[in-house]
Amino acid sequence: MERVAKSSTFSKFAVAFAACILSTTPLFAQQPDEAQAVDREEAYYRFSVGHLYHRLAMQYARQEYVDQAITEYQAAMTADPTSNYIPQELIQLYASANRIEDAVKLANEVAARSPQDAEVRRLLGQIYQGYAYDRRGSFNRESAANAIAEFDKALAIEPDDLETLRSIGGLKLDMGDVEAAEKHFLRALEIAPADPQSLAGLARIYVSSGETEKAIEALEQVVQSEGGNRRYLEPLARAYEEVRRFDDAAEIYRKLLEDAGSNGGNQIAYRGMYADSLLRAGDYAKSREQYERLAEIQPRNAIHRLRLAQIDTEGRRFEQAWSHIQEAQRLDPDNLDVKYNVVLLLEAELRFDEAAEGMRQILDDTKQESYDPADVANRIMFLGHLASVERRREDFDAARGIYSEMAALDPNFAAQSRALTIDAFRGEKNSEKALEEATRAVREYPENDGLKMQRATILAETGHADEAAEIVEGLMSGDESDADLYLSLAQLWEKGKDLDRSLAAIEEAEKLAPDQQIPILFSKASVLERFKKFAESEAVFRQLLDLDQDNAGALNYLGYMLADQGIKLDEAHDMIQRALDLEPENGAYLDSLGWVYYRQEKFDLAERQLLRSLERYGRDPVVLTHLGDVYHKLGDAQKAADHWRQGLEEWRRTPKADQDAAEIERLEEKLAELAN
Repeated sequence: MERVAKSSTFSKFAVAFAACILSTTPLFAQQPDEAQAVDREEAYYRFSVGHLYHRLAMQYARQEYVDQAITEYQAAMTADPTSNYIPQELIQLYASANRIEDAVKLANEVAARSPQDAEVRRLLGQIYQGYAYDRRGSFNRESAANAIAEFDKALAIEPDDLETLRSIGGLKLDMGDVEAAEKHFLRALEIAPADPQSLAGLARIYVSSGETEKAIEALEQVVQSEGGNRRYLEPLARAYEEVRRFDDAAEIYRKLLEDAGSNGGNQIAYRGMYADSLLRAGDYAKSREQYERLAEIQPRNAIHRLRLAQIDTEGRRFEQAWSHIQEAQRLDPDNLDVKYNVVLLLEAELRFDEAAEGMRQILDDTKQESYDPADVANRIMFLGHLASVERRREDFDAARGIYSEMAALDPNFAAQSRALTIDAFRGEKNSEKALEEATRAVREYPENDGLKMQRATILAETGHADEAAEIVEGLMSGDESDADLYLSLAQLWEKGKDLDRSLAAIEEAEKLAPDQQIPILFSKASVLERFKKFAESEAVFRQLLDLDQDNAGALNYLGYMLADQGIKLDEAHDMIQRALDLEPENGAYLDSLGWVYYRQEKFDLAERQLLRSLERYGRDPVVLTHLGDVYHKLGDAQKAADHWRQGLEEWRRTPKADQDAAEIERLEEKLAELAN
């Protein structure tokens, strides 16, 4: 082939090479000795032509260009055998042409001639690193180990090289050596404290080890320095989801969706992530907009219809929910998620018999002779849901039978199955059987602290607070971890009608965990309320709300307490409504709202909320009594008597420690007055 004229215009790269030759800064690793003739002009020319062919080879993938580039580079090396720069380009060409043995051989020759040249070792490490990861996403451990070995040699020469530290950290992490990976990333951050790649590497470590908050902290620093880089935004959004910060995740997915729209990215994927985060954040209106758009784009995707059904179910728009779920069934009739959401919709409509039948059908459809671990987990979840439906149907025997079936399916679930069985007896208000079962369970599982706590609670409920307290005190270890046990002890003493001991236990919890003010203040305020110290309780609740203004439990508790006293009713209404805005379907909060309406003499509104509460809360004596009071004000004596009678029955079935003797007496008086 005809030579390219020396006066031709070469690439910027070749010009840069020429500049290095002409400068006073040495390009070569060593000066030529008498046995090494150096023709720099020839070396420059040959290198430049080789680089031109190298570029053509990369652009067109033609073997003749590769061969010609190799020939020219070798000629350049002959013209200047002392240069390390020229062979580095040839090493890269060998690697890109998949001639890894030639690349390694040449790299070792250069390294032997110039043992303090870290660059050639880094180059060889990068080549091995490239072979460690193929386009299908698989990982070659042998190539990774070779890369680490070369990077280690480079690091021995230049111990503060940031790129090398990052490379070793990433490879070590993928090899499973988390400790070594973390060490290299942390060393890189000592050199460059805001280095995004090292922070991202640490984030990967923290995510894999379950330290999600530390991962978020690292990724937030990366995003702050790198801006809207998808490479870091996506894992940050996933980390936010892990800690249930769905609003923050949704905001990131919104940005990614906008960026995809501007730059031709995958809008459908990001729109789906955005819609899902909005749904999980409870922003149903915005989530609906996104899923409706997705349903237009992908009309045959059943999941979009399913999500719209879920949104309508949450909003109690049952007719629309059924329309969407029926379309999802038509598109994908065998989809298990669709079948499961049919059950959830039936439950939302309080059609528990049909919901139970639907769950049994799912269990029949997924029944196998044997189950792998993932299938076992799914089946236990489905069985647990069926048990909860049976409890809503008040078929507690059926629920307990299901709990036994769950234990037989997974022996590791046996202790939890016993705890659920005990709880079913409590739900049935059969304290005697609950205590018998708890006592047997503790004997069978003497190391299970959860069962011991459950037994202690039942003992306190049945008037044995001293014995219950002994159990809890026996679980204490004498360190800060006892704070939660002291709060439990406070509740047990409250059931035992001992205010001083209850408050003393809360004080001990505060000493051990002064940073846990929210649960401590809530416990203290609720105990004070139970002992009718309303002014003190209100002050503590307000202190809590100063720290956490969106604490739904505190908003509801204080609002109900004010309403029950008939004071500050407008403020009480606002507090309870805020609690319901946070948890729209909470039966206790609906009862509170109904009661504040009763106090405001808005009896129709009160009836509506109390009926909704009873749907979700079951046969609760307080809700039944409240409804009786509303019907009495509305002039319906029969309904008033029916609900008061049911309320009285439920109060008498309530465990002794939780009974309200004064309320029972008032109900008896009300019924007696109606009878007269």
